[in-house]
Amino acid sequence: MNKFNLLMMKALLYWWFTIASGSATWGMRLMAIEFRDHGGGQFESSSALLHTLGFTVSVEVTPLQLISIIMKCVTPSGQGLTDHLMRST
Repeated sequence: MNKFNLLMMKALLYWWFTIASGSATWGMRLMAIEFRDHGGGQFESSSALLHTLGFTVSVEVTPLQLISIIMKCVTPSGQGLTDHLMRST
C-alpha cells in the first residue's frame, strides 16, 4: 500500500468515526455544524459511512463534483449531491 492509499484510508476512517460519534467532524464541531438525517436525528454509524463514501466518490468523479458544486450554489439549503441523495440537513 502506498502513502496516498494509507492517507486516504486514515481520512475515511476519521470522517466515518467522527461523524458517527457526534454527527460532525472535529472541525465541523468547532464551527457548530453537524449533519442531521431526514428525521432530524444525528447520523448513526451506517449513515456516517454512507455519507463518507458518497462524499468521497463525488469528489473523485469530476462530473459528480461539478453537479455537487452547482447544487450547493443553487439549492436553498446549499446541500451538495450526497446530502441531497441522503436527504440530510
